Amino acid sequence: MNEREMLSRVIGVLTQSGEWFRDIHRDPLGHEPADGQVVGQLVAELLEGALPEGLSEEEERELRRSTARLVSVFAFAFHQLAEVHDSGRTDTSSADLLRQLALKAGG
Repeated sequence: MNEREMLSRVIGVLTQSGEWFRDIHRDPLGHEPADGQVVGQLVAELLEGALPEGLSEEEERELRRSTARLVSVFAFAFHQLAEVHDSGRTDTSSADLLRQLALKAGG
């Protein structure tokens, strides 16, 4: 998958996950990806041919699952930042919001 195709897929994941976050209003930390199929397919394509040989099926599954969770958490942070931006709020900077998210995730 080249960079142009990857960007297109990431935009698709962000678009679909944005709808999910607006509908569900739930932090995905520790939960399955917003749209497991879309994220899972992207992860599968990204990891295609990149996994080291000799991984067991269980190790490969866990690597894919962990990568999908990582993509979901990036999407969550993106949507939190986008929500503040789109609302026109000037009382919170992106750095402030990321600190708030870090505090929530840590505690």
